[in-house]
Amino acid sequence: MRRPERLAEALREEIIEIVGYELVDPRVQSVTVTDVQVSDNLRDAKVFVMIAGDEREIKDAMSALQH
Repeated sequence: MRRPERLAEALREEIIEIVGYELVDPRVQSVTVTDVQVSDNLRDAKVFVMIAGDEREIKDAMSALQH
């Protein structure tokens, strides 16, 4: 496995831990981290999430995650 892929997997596991167990914000209860992609130079990462709920709940959850 290439280094960006290993880092992406490590980041995904850490983000799952933080979102699932450490954040106390009720807006992120319906958030599931699905994937993380890291650029080849390891400078950028994209985190993909799935959010259950209506448009308002999705907007609130994204706002909480960005904060």
